[in-house]
Amino acid sequence: MISQTHLIGKPQFYITNFLFFKKLNKQNLKLNCVTITSQNPIELSKIMQISNEKCDVVISGAGPSGLWLADQMKIHNPHLNIVVLEKRGTYTREHSVKLKRSSFRGIPDHPELKEIVGKFKQKKFIKINVIEQELKTLALKLGIDIRIQEVVKPTLLPQQFPHAKFFIGADGAHSIFRKEIFKENLKLKKSLKYLVEVKYDVWGNSNTLHPQTCLKEGVSGKNEEKSSVSFRFFVNEDVYQQLKEARFNNPYKLETHKHLIPPQTLSTINRWIDKRESRLGEKKVENSERITAIPLEVYATKTFLKEGVKSGTTWGLIGDAAMGFPFFRSMNTSLLSGTILARAIANSFSPSRPLLQRKILAYARPIAGSSIEGNIPNDLVSAAVYFQILSTLESLAAQIKSLGISALQPFIQGASNRKLKSL
Repeated sequence: MISQTHLIGKPQFYITNFLFFKKLNKQNLKLNCVTITSQNPIELSKIMQISNEKCDVVISGAGPSGLWLADQMKIHNPHLNIVVLEKRGTYTREHSVKLKRSSFRGIPDHPELKEIVGKFKQKKFIKINVIEQELKTLALKLGIDIRIQEVVKPTLLPQQFPHAKFFIGADGAHSIFRKEIFKENLKLKKSLKYLVEVKYDVWGNSNTLHPQTCLKEGVSGKNEEKSSVSFRFFVNEDVYQQLKEARFNNPYKLETHKHLIPPQTLSTINRWIDKRESRLGEKKVENSERITAIPLEVYATKTFLKEGVKSGTTWGLIGDAAMGFPFFRSMNTSLLSGTILARAIANSFSPSRPLLQRKILAYARPIAGSSIEGNIPNDLVSAAVYFQILSTLESLAAQIKSLGISALQPFIQGASNRKLKSL
C-alpha cells in the first residue's frame, strides 16, 4: 500500500509501527509511505539498521504542551537533538484558554520566547491554535525537528531512535503513552461538572447577545463573510450520559441528531439560537451546528517518569497526558510543569554537577514516592516531586471551585432562564 505524508525537518530514514519512510530529496517534502507487513525478524532487523540517526529527546505530540517543552529544552541546551512527532499536519483545536501570568515564571531568558510570552500576556483569552502556531514557529527557528508521524505503538520508538535518552508523551488527554507505557495507572479521576457546548456559523459579522448572560457565550473569527458563535451551559449527569457520544471529533447536528438530544436541552439550544436571530438579525449557516457534551474532569497519573526497558532511557508524561483540570487550569499547569521538566532534562545532559547539588537531588528521591518508577536521572526526580505537588494542589482547587459552582448553580440557572425570557 502506497500513500503520502509530510516531513518537517531534516532528511531522514526511519521506521515505526512497521511503517518505513524514505526522504526522496532535500527539496521535496513529499514522502513515499510503504506499509511493511512482514513479520520476519531478519527482514525487520535489516530495515531497523537503516534507522540509526542521532537524537537525544523524542516528544510525541506537537501541541502547545509538547512544543513548550521542546522550545525551552533547546534554549537551555542548544546542542540537544530534539524530534517532535505529530500525527496531524494541521493543529485542529480552536477553543480559547485563559493564561495566568504566574504560569510563565521560570522561563529561560530568551528574547524570542519572551516576545511570544508577552503576546500571550496581553490577551485575556487566547485561542489554543494561536499558542501552537507561535511555539511551532519558534521551534523551527531553533532547529527542532518536527515530523508528521502518528505514534501508535510507543514501545517501538527506541528502535526508531536508538540513541535517544528521553521519550516524552505530550499526546493529550487520551494519551497512548499513558495507556501503553504507564498502564493508565491514575491516582485520581473524577468528573466534577458536565457542560453542553453549542457552536455554529453565521453569515457576516456578529456579537455576543448580552454581556451579562450567565450562559458562557462567545463569537470568534469575525469577518465580513462568516463568524463562529458558541455558548455553553451546565447540565446534570443524566443529560450528559444521554449526550456523551457527542464529542469534538463527532459532534451532534440539530438536523440529524435531534432525536438524541433531551427535550429540555434541545429547547435551551433552540431558544438561544432563535433569540440571537431575532435580536441580532443573525442568519445561521445551514447545518453548521456542532453540539458536544463535555465532562469537566480532574485526573492525574500516579507515575510521571519511569525508567525505560532499554538501559539509560527514561519515559515521561507532560501536559494533558499527565494531568488535567477544568476551569482553564489544564493549559496553565502544562506551562508550569513544562518549564520545570525542560530545565531538568537539559541539565541531565550536563557533564558534571556540583557535589552538593547532586546530594540534594539524590535526597529528593524518597520524597518522589510513586511519581517515579525505576532508576531515573537525579535531575528529573525534583521535577517529579513538583508534578506530584502541583497535581494535588490543582485537584484541590478544582474541587473547591466545583463546590462553589454547585452552591450557586440554582441561582445561575434561574438567572439564565430569566435572561432568555427577557431578551
